[in-house]
Amino acid sequence: MEHWAPRTETIEQVPPRAERTVTTLLLGRLVRPGHVDTPCRIRNMSATGMLIEVRTALRENDRITVEVRGACPLNGRIAWTNDGRAGVQFDDMIDVEGLLHSISSGGGVNDAGSARAPRFDADSEAMVGVLGRLFPATLENISQGGARVVCDQQLEPGRHVSLAVPQLGKRPCVVRWTDGESIGLSFLDKLTFGDLSAWLDGHGKRRR
Repeated sequence: MEHWAPRTETIEQVPPRAERTVTTLLLGRLVRPGHVDTPCRIRNMSATGMLIEVRTALRENDRITVEVRGACPLNGRIAWTNDGRAGVQFDDMIDVEGLLHSISSGGGVNDAGSARAPRFDADSEAMVGVLGRLFPATLENISQGGARVVCDQQLEPGRHVSLAVPQLGKRPCVVRWTDGESIGLSFLDKLTFGDLSAWLDGHGKRRR
């Protein structure tokens, strides 16, 4: 006589949901103790880390902070490096969607809806060109999209000028604002990430 036994089924264990990685392209400011700030590009980001591109040589376990305009600083360490790219492991998990929302709604985007590029302190000689005349100036800071200079000339917003910086060439600009001492310039053609990074690394005299 056969004994009946209750039928048993093996319940398949469902693996935890994979962590979502958001592909993005943000320009950030890479900050390291004892070094001048340098640009970096964030290629993708998840709750626990991100992939960045940077010209500066980094080492595993380096402590870094990446600042993106309109968002809280991202603190972490370098997990790996490979040919200009590095993986960053965050100190604490982040809310990626919330961070991207804060960038778009907290002043971190420009009129075209793109993330604003961070500015980098500079201390370089420059020349401002106005109607064929050149006037000496001092470059105070620079980004992919523009610069702030000190110049004795009184220039009204909306005027088209040129800005010449050693090793960076001459670029057409438009005056965005002036406060009587400094002048804010917007480049008509944005600097490339490579050009800005190379200049900052090799020619930009900057304050730590």
